[in-house]
Amino acid sequence: MKPPAGGFFAVEMTWTRFCAAHVAGDSRPFGRRGDRTRWGNRIAGAGVDAHATAGQESGATSLQAAARLRNQSRFIPKSRSCGSRLTAAGYSYGEMSKVRWVLAGIGDIARRRVIAAIQAEKRSVLYGFVTRDRAKAEAYTGTRVWATVEEAVADPAVDAVYIALPVAMHAGAAIAALRVGKHVLCEKPMALNYAQAERMVAESRASGQLLGVSYYRRLYPKLIRARQLIAEGAIGAPLLADANCHGWLETQGRDWLRDPALAGGGPLFDTASHRIDAMNFLFGKVERACGMRSNAVHRMGVEDSATVVMKFPGGVHGVVDVRWNSRVARDQFRIIGVDGEIGLDPLNGPKLRVAGRVEELPPHENLHYPAVENFVDAVLAGNAALLACPAEQGAWTDWAIEQVARSQEAKA
Repeated sequence: MKPPAGGFFAVEMTWTRFCAAHVAGDSRPFGRRGDRTRWGNRIAGAGVDAHATAGQESGATSLQAAARLRNQSRFIPKSRSCGSRLTAAGYSYGEMSKVRWVLAGIGDIARRRVIAAIQAEKRSVLYGFVTRDRAKAEAYTGTRVWATVEEAVADPAVDAVYIALPVAMHAGAAIAALRVGKHVLCEKPMALNYAQAERMVAESRASGQLLGVSYYRRLYPKLIRARQLIAEGAIGAPLLADANCHGWLETQGRDWLRDPALAGGGPLFDTASHRIDAMNFLFGKVERACGMRSNAVHRMGVEDSATVVMKFPGGVHGVVDVRWNSRVARDQFRIIGVDGEIGLDPLNGPKLRVAGRVEELPPHENLHYPAVENFVDAVLAGNAALLACPAEQGAWTDWAIEQVARSQEAKA
C-alpha cells in the first residue's frame, strides 16, 4: 500500500483518512477508479451512525470505526465551523486553520520523530519548547523557549502541547495545560498510575479541551485491517492475542527509563503499554489483568522483563511479554481465532498474514506523524470523536499496568 501521488495531502487527504479509506476498499478519494472489496461494500452499505465512536465501551465494531472515519473525516474542511466554542486564545474552532504547538521535552523520541512530525504536518506550527536546557532548542530557529509548562501555556498564542517528558511529569503538565484551555497530546503511558490518568481525563472533560494519547500503532494500516478482518469473521471468534517485544537494555540518552520515580517501571511501562493498547483497540476495554515483573539479568531500579495476562470482552485472552534482557530481538503479534489466525510479525513491519495470503500494509515512515496529524484533524474539527486514542481509552492501559503491579504485590 502506497499513499496517493502528490503527498499525504493530495485531494485533502491525510494519512488517517487515507488508511481509513484503504481498509474500506474505497479508492475514490485518490481520484482513481478501483474495485471495492467484499468487506468494503459491507461498510458502504452498513448505514451506521456517522457519529459512532470507535472502541468505546459500548462496543463499536471495526466496521463502524471505518465507516465513522470515512463519513466524518474524509472531506472535513480544514476550517470547519463548530459553533461558538472558544479556546483560551479567544477564537472559535471554526476560525482556526493552524495549530501552534509547544513541545514539552526535547528527548530522544522528540528529536527523532515528534519534531519532524510537527514540522511536516502542513496545518501545524512548531511554536516553542519547554526545556531546562535552552541549548537543545537552539537548532530550531524562530521558536520560543520556556523553563516550565506553566510559563509556556500562559502564552495566548499556544493552541496545543505535546508532552514528551518523563512519565512522572505527564499528569502535572497535562493538567496545567488543559486548565488554561490548551489541547494536549501526551506520550505513553499516560501517567505513573491509574489515579493520575483519571485526573487527566477529568480535567479534559471539565475544561472542554482535547486530550489524546500518542498510541500511534492504532493508526498502523495493518492493525486497522486486522480489526476489520476480526469483525468480518475472517478467523472466526477471536480467542487469543499473543504479543512480545524483546531486546537488550538500551537507554542511552534516555537514562531516566532506569529510574522508577520518573519512568514508573521498565519495559512494562515503555513497550508493553503499546501492545496492551493495541489489544484494547482490537477487542475493547480490558476487563481483567495480572502479571509479573522480574530482573532476570539486569540489576536496576526497574524490571528488565514483564509478562501481562489479560481478559477482554467476549472472553478473549491477551498475553504480552516484554524484555530488556534478550540479545535476540523479537516483535511478534498474532491473533488466534476459532477458524484461523492473523499474523502481524513483526508488528512494526508491513506484513499481515491471514488465510494463506500476505498483505503489504506499511506504516508511515515517521511513526509519530499519523498521531500528530490525527490530533490536528480533531482540533480543527472541534471533535473529540476523531481522536485515534482519546484519553478515556488511553487510561485503560494505565489500569492494566497497575493490575500487574498489584497482582505481584499480592503474591509477595
